[in-house]
Amino acid sequence: MQRCAEPWRTRVDIPVMVLLVTVTLAIAWLSRTVLVTSDPWHYAQAALNFGTHQWIPSGLTRWGIIVPLIPVGAVFGPTLPTFYAFAFLATTLVVAVVYGLARWVGPPLIAALTVVVFVAQPLTLLNLSRGYPDLMAVALNGLTLILVLLARERDRVWLLVSAGLVAGWAFEVRETTVFTWPLFAWIIWRMSRRWSGYLAVVLGLLPWALADVLLSWWTLDDPWAKWHVLTGSDLNDSTSVLDGAYLGHQRWWYISRLPIAMAQEPWGWTLLLIAGLGIVGGLVLRGRVGLYVVWAVLPATLLVLQAGVLDPSSPSVRVDVPRYWLAFMPGLTIAAVALCAAVAVRLRLPAYVGAGALALLVVISGARFVATEPTFYPTSGDLPYRTVQALPDDATVWTDGRTYRILPIYANSADRTVDVRDFTRRGAKPAAGDYVLIFSDTDETCEFCKLDYDLWKQQGKALPLVDYELVWTAPDGKARLYRVR
Repeated sequence: MQRCAEPWRTRVDIPVMVLLVTVTLAIAWLSRTVLVTSDPWHYAQAALNFGTHQWIPSGLTRWGIIVPLIPVGAVFGPTLPTFYAFAFLATTLVVAVVYGLARWVGPPLIAALTVVVFVAQPLTLLNLSRGYPDLMAVALNGLTLILVLLARERDRVWLLVSAGLVAGWAFEVRETTVFTWPLFAWIIWRMSRRWSGYLAVVLGLLPWALADVLLSWWTLDDPWAKWHVLTGSDLNDSTSVLDGAYLGHQRWWYISRLPIAMAQEPWGWTLLLIAGLGIVGGLVLRGRVGLYVVWAVLPATLLVLQAGVLDPSSPSVRVDVPRYWLAFMPGLTIAAVALCAAVAVRLRLPAYVGAGALALLVVISGARFVATEPTFYPTSGDLPYRTVQALPDDATVWTDGRTYRILPIYANSADRTVDVRDFTRRGAKPAAGDYVLIFSDTDETCEFCKLDYDLWKQQGKALPLVDYELVWTAPDGKARLYRVR
């Protein structure tokens, strides 16, 4: 495989990119997850309630998510499009960015196979429709890299203003994107007009910096809210059981935690394989491929340092949260595919044979994941919608605290009027004629819903379900609707 890709051909590359985006969006929609009841739900609620001072989002100052959702919420209101919009925008952008980066090291077919390898990874599949910040953050970070590289190749400072704007947006989506900024600074340093280049980036960053300060001041009464959030992050302050189990270990435990956490996932072998191939690819092929590996290794290294290596007594983040790994998988994936293609050429085979072999292996892993993962399977995200359709209009339905958050959204989307209440709250007591929904207690179709219900039962509490009338059960048994007699 050539180390320098053939020139961009608009008549070929644009249709290929559009096809890849369309197919990926179709996969994301058909196998969309149930609305995530934690951070993504908070972001959408913050956009819907923006300016009322009645909602402080879980993400606090992640204006790069909240602000783009404001016009979406204004048009669609508290319905499914508002809550899925950010996820599908991220999916669209990340496919285009991975293809664009891969085209610098390979022809259209190899770049397309690179996208296939990236999308087919279970880690990516699971996050296509969830709406967490990680997928959008790496997409915007990759777009920043594209703009910086174009600016260096064409010696155009105005491209760096755009790079600054995109980098600022990425930072407002997920703050850890700043970990890759040293690489961008190094690339700009190699330009003939480096100081004007740095100034251009700062000009691009400035609107986001001003927006952050002003919006934080207006909505949170604290113009420096982001700084306080970033410097005040400490897992020791968390009440989560999982966070508690992560604390209190030696430094060596935190150093080794990332590969061990990957290996413990049922599909983690694909990540380890791609990471290993990618690092070798960067060392062997060097050039642009090596640059992409550096782009991947920087956030991975700084994440591990932040997650307990620098200060074992006070880690600020956990490294064993799979979605955090998205920050470095695009760069490693491109390098891994490039290495496989180069090996095929070395064996006097077409480059696409090596790239295709890796793609086939990962696609098989992804297909098994879709077939077995309760959170991500065809029509899984449609389950609450079908549940709402089984309810009569103006019904009062009681459910767990997390399903309570999302069921009204599905009801609005189905144009149904439903009074949703939380039976886990103190004093809650369903009355005769009310309905009780037990949702996702058999598996993790909605993992937070199941967790909320399980924690409630662990407190020794229960509903007299045997005294209720079972009026509807989902075909897969993952939702049961009772009527209180």
